[in-house]
Amino acid sequence: MVNELLSRIERADLAELRALWIRELGEPLPACGNRLYLRLTLAWRVQVAADVRKSKRVTQRLDRLAEKQAVHSNLRGLPAPAMPRGTELIREWQGTKHRVLIVSDGFIYQGDRYASLSVIARKITGTRWSGPRFFGLKGGTGR
Repeated sequence: MVNELLSRIERADLAELRALWIRELGEPLPACGNRLYLRLTLAWRVQVAADVRKSKRVTQRLDRLAEKQAVHSNLRGLPAPAMPRGTELIREWQGTKHRVLIVSDGFIYQGDRYASLSVIARKITGTRWSGPRFFGLKGGTGR
């Protein structure tokens, strides 16, 4: 069923993508509603919803790929994109990986809900940090 939906998303025109967005995600269309953005975001969200329990092996592989990409990326200084709910932020700090899940009304870290990434960064480091900067959403990350 997911593969059929992904095929439909790939072939859909803008009007159909808008209808699929509302039907599948049950939320209003984003302000940036061009075809490419809707297609990519909708496909990603459908896959995430279908595979919320990724295996440990897949998660480790994705972590390695993300770390490799971060090393070779030159994205500092770009404005932080609005992150859709369900996005997981991962930051390694002093040998420990910290994961934060973006939800509709804030962030979840270690089972607790927070309204601010900066509060989470402070909890992790013990010092005041810009949360978006700490998690690499703004230029000058503390890698």
